[in-house]
Amino acid sequence: MIFGLFKKKRVPQAAALIQLSGADAEMARVAKAAVDAYDEYLERNPIGFEIRDVAMLPGPKNALVNALRIELMFERDDRVRQFLTEIGLKLAHFREGIGEKEISPTGLPIDQLSSSNLADDNLVDTILAAESHPDRSRHAELMPAVRAEWHELAELFDKSIAIAKAMSA
Repeated sequence: MIFGLFKKKRVPQAAALIQLSGADAEMARVAKAAVDAYDEYLERNPIGFEIRDVAMLPGPKNALVNALRIELMFERDDRVRQFLTEIGLKLAHFREGIGEKEISPTGLPIDQLSSSNLADDNLVDTILAAESHPDRSRHAELMPAVRAEWHELAELFDKSIAIAKAMSA
């Protein structure tokens, strides 16, 4: 469980919720549940540089961004903040209109380019075929928007962390 490593570490955060009003505490609990669902999704469906449809997410993308921001505002552990930021930035790889099949930067799923899955004589042919795969150019077209959103998300998450640090000072 790569992403689940921090779940136990994040549980004590509930103590911070006691200081919140009923409605605020409920909002924080809902945010935590949304982040946990997203974390579990990433455990089952790891993502690197692929681009996926937002419909694959366990909830609306904007709601997940907001849930991560709430979690970051209440988190005190820098390692957990780093983890939450890392998984949050992966949301930039989720775009509208992609469809059920993710778009790989190579044009093919990475397991199809692995020498362990292909005979040596087929590996070169597969790699050369991937060069002209239509997904490869589509991925290249989408990456500027992914990078721009990644930077926007990084700024939002940094602001949430700054609020957390100010609250704990």
